[in-house]
Amino acid sequence: MKKFWFFLPLFFLLSCQIERHSEQVLPFHTQMEQGQLENGLRYFILPHQEPKNRIYLRLIVNAGSLHEEDDQKGVAHIVEHMAFNGTTRFPENQIIQALEQLGMTFARDINAFTDFENTVYTLDLSDNDEQKLALAFDVLNEWIQHVTILPNDLENERGIVLEEWRSRLSPMLRLGDQKSRIEMAGSRYILRDPIGDVDVIKHVSAQRVKDFYQKWYRPDNMSVVIVGDIDSAKVRSLLQQKLANIPRPQIPIETVDYGVPLVDEWRVASVSEPEIDYRTLEFSLNEKFIENNTLSHYRQQLILQVMGRLLNERFQEWERQHAELIDSATFHRTQLGREALQNRFTLQLANTNYEESLKKLFSFLSEIAQHGFSQEEFEAEIQRLHGFNQRKFELKERSLHIANHLLSVAVMALPVYLDKQQEYELTAKLLNNITKQEVEQQFKQLIALPSKLLLITQPHPSKDIAFSRQKVTALWQDIQQQNQPQWESKIAQATLPDMSLTQGYVVEKKDWEKEKVTEFTLSNGSRLIYMYSDKQPAQIYFKALTSGGIRTIPPQDYHQLRSAVSVLDQSGVGIYSQMQLNKMFGDSPLGISTVLDEYSQGFIGVSKAENLENLLKLFRLKLQSNQVDETVLAKYKKDTLEYLTRADREREFSQAIAALRQPNSETVYSHTPRHIQALNAQSILSSYQKYITHQTDFTYFIVGDIKLPELLPLVNTYLASVEHKKREQMPYFVYGKTPRQTLKMNGYTEPRAEVEIYLTADNVWQPKDEYLLDILGTMIEEKLRLELREKESGIYAISSQFYQEPELNQIEGRIRFSTSPERVDQLIDLVYRLFDDWSKQGVEEALLHKKREEKRLRIKQNKDSLVYLFDRLAYSYQYTHSPNLLFMDEQFVASVTKSELDPLVKKLMKNEVRFKAILVP
Repeated sequence: MKKFWFFLPLFFLLSCQIERHSEQVLPFHTQMEQGQLENGLRYFILPHQEPKNRIYLRLIVNAGSLHEEDDQKGVAHIVEHMAFNGTTRFPENQIIQALEQLGMTFARDINAFTDFENTVYTLDLSDNDEQKLALAFDVLNEWIQHVTILPNDLENERGIVLEEWRSRLSPMLRLGDQKSRIEMAGSRYILRDPIGDVDVIKHVSAQRVKDFYQKWYRPDNMSVVIVGDIDSAKVRSLLQQKLANIPRPQIPIETVDYGVPLVDEWRVASVSEPEIDYRTLEFSLNEKFIENNTLSHYRQQLILQVMGRLLNERFQEWERQHAELIDSATFHRTQLGREALQNRFTLQLANTNYEESLKKLFSFLSEIAQHGFSQEEFEAEIQRLHGFNQRKFELKERSLHIANHLLSVAVMALPVYLDKQQEYELTAKLLNNITKQEVEQQFKQLIALPSKLLLITQPHPSKDIAFSRQKVTALWQDIQQQNQPQWESKIAQATLPDMSLTQGYVVEKKDWEKEKVTEFTLSNGSRLIYMYSDKQPAQIYFKALTSGGIRTIPPQDYHQLRSAVSVLDQSGVGIYSQMQLNKMFGDSPLGISTVLDEYSQGFIGVSKAENLENLLKLFRLKLQSNQVDETVLAKYKKDTLEYLTRADREREFSQAIAALRQPNSETVYSHTPRHIQALNAQSILSSYQKYITHQTDFTYFIVGDIKLPELLPLVNTYLASVEHKKREQMPYFVYGKTPRQTLKMNGYTEPRAEVEIYLTADNVWQPKDEYLLDILGTMIEEKLRLELREKESGIYAISSQFYQEPELNQIEGRIRFSTSPERVDQLIDLVYRLFDDWSKQGVEEALLHKKREEKRLRIKQNKDSLVYLFDRLAYSYQYTHSPNLLFMDEQFVASVTKSELDPLVKKLMKNEVRFKAILVP
């Protein structure tokens, strides 16, 4: 249950101030039913069969923290918690138990969140069984009018809410709060953080919580969204049967002030926070937000979208031209509360030369105001948007995405939601008649907005900056009046070359009919594993995989190779810079990057089917030659050195754990400034060539929407012709040790303790172990959640992971949670008590059955994802040289037994393999 900002859809996010005239109103989704019951409850119903048999329900309550009174700060969020802790029909936690019996999992399929303006409850049904759907509507009914909020239940929940508050605390949160207090000054938003006030959480009475619930949880202040594989008539019937009889109060809904005062002049402010060393300039121009559902408004949003994308395209090159000052530059347009919009230019700075960086930004904006965008830039962007519109139209939209999108639509007085055909046709038509002059005029209107804010983030401790409101105002006016030189792009136009490659060919073909996989042996000895799928139309996933990896090179080269991969992947491909590649393929993104795992390596890429040949060309160029972009290298060294030398107790805690558990071994946590300072372009190229491009005995994987007649000529040209090279490998294995002493580290700056418990056991890997360990981890997580959270109110969340690298004969487990420092020993004792009980008695059959069924459903759902199938196919071949594991997962899960888990539990949970690490203030 998390704090959540509503991000409104494109039509609203990019709003401008247009008065509503009697002009054409946008059509609404042709397949969606929207309406209102007699009691005022709004509903949105959409039949959608992607995926089949799934249903997604959302209950949106138009009440969040802004609706609280002064003595109720945090009560909206408490009510959300209490909805899971007792209703008339489902006392205590029985509502969760009832839903879990339907195959749903708490916190994944059953959840809720509270923000400033709304509280949202989410139910993701595992199938579309009518009885399950009826029960889901019963639960909605309970949440709307029957949450009991009993004093004892509230007392038990206070600790959980406090731990949620505690778990959120961080320097970044405090910095964000400082910024919000400036950006939203004078509004209720800065007085009503959704998590609430600690004193109120501790002491608010059950009656005051009930007062909020009874005042705001009313049908005429709510909406219900139902999306999925449904019969609309049956859903309407359930709405009438289950929710129409909820009484509508006679008292009108009280109005709430959502306004953010806009000051029509310059404001200048500076913020800093201990442990934060960021250097940023944020220049915002704010305006009112007015809902609008007309065609002219929609067209205006497209103009704004073109403008925003042109700004960010130009920023990418501009930031590199000023790399000595600026790390990155972006433009973003978003809601500032419900009734205002923020247009924000953000500079992440390379140093603390704020004044010079601000001058550069103002000059950049002045140049565009004076000279506009080039015709070439404009036409390229229109073409990119046409391509994006086409790809979006072809994409199979998922019901979950639609349901979450409708959260923002459902709270609007003038909801706008086009179906795919409407949006595609309207966007294509309007893009064709938008002019460059309209975009440039929109930009001039933007920078003329009177409500301006310059917000500076400094490293702590902050210093006085000579930026007064008068000085910044004068600087802005002066630069706007100066004649600016016209922008000239310095990125050379480029195209990928025609490659003179010796053709290879297919030697042998093997069909795996059950898995729908075709395996080819190529003339160079490599294999190609191919699977056709149109789950994502026109989408292709590519991987070239071989043995090797970071644990097969000398340990002294560990960090250099990891750095080399990072720098070269950001530098571009072959002789082409990343900026050139972006310009070449901006209208149809594709990319390739290096894979470097513990015991495997290679390349991975993604493209559209029409661009697969270009992707394979990039792969061959990556093998042939690479160059280091000195700007990328300098930034990598600077950023990494800052990270490694920054005071960060959490990082130091992780480093200490790694040093104890993997002594004398290089890990991601053993990186030091010495490694970074030794980097140079020659060492990076030498390391990459020696360990990456000199290992080319690949197995290739191509999965996606391309048929064999189109694919095989490309395979023969670009893959079957790769020369086989194999480097000498010296694999070594790093096992986790169990230190005898507890690691307890002091000095944490947050008022909480971080607890990590590690477990290890010797085990020879078998393919089924992945599922045994996953199920065991979820069983332990649920037991500890019930014990530490629901019974003891000592934590907000807990994670439990058990895993085994197939190359290692060792299982590792890790359990993590945070809590109040004074409760650490008590909660660890409870964890160990569970270990002892399970070691003696074994796991619980009922819990095993439940988690086995949850895992089965999750696997079934995952198979709707092309990325999942792609990853599992590569994994299967990597460890079995066949696709056999691809569809054995459900069989493995169904056959997990108590007799298999109990021996694992005894090995993993005995005293001598337990290691605990604690970070405290």
